Amino acid sequence: MAEDHAAGTLADIVARAHSRYTTVEAAATAALRDAILTGVFQPGERLRQQRLAEDLMVSRIPVVGALRALEQEGLVTLVPHRGATVRILEPAEIEETYQLRILLETFALRKALGRITTRRPESSPTSPAR
Repeated sequence: MAEDHAAGTLADIVARAHSRYTTVEAAATAALRDAILTGVFQPGERLRQQRLAEDLMVSRIPVVGALRALEQEGLVTLVPHRGATVRILEPAEIEETYQLRILLETFALRKALGRITTRRPESSPTSPAR
């Protein structure tokens, strides 16, 4: 498992996840998602529950939930009695994902542009004075 990457090591990712999420399973899911997306875990790499639990400093139960959530997101493949692996995306899937992202981001930009005004927001008691 490659641990050095621009986003940090698995330990760095785990520390950030534990500080941001309220449940252990949510923190485990976020940490594993970040580790997959930043290349700490490579496509096709086997993810062993016990090792992940030790690395994430949690029991295996939240790891199982995290792997199921990541399977639903399409990042992990779970095979009964065989375990989990990081999903290998086919080039056509990657292309489709980027095409969908372009469509969604273009739509969001058009919606945002329609709401832009030159009027400044009025100050409220909680906003700093100008």
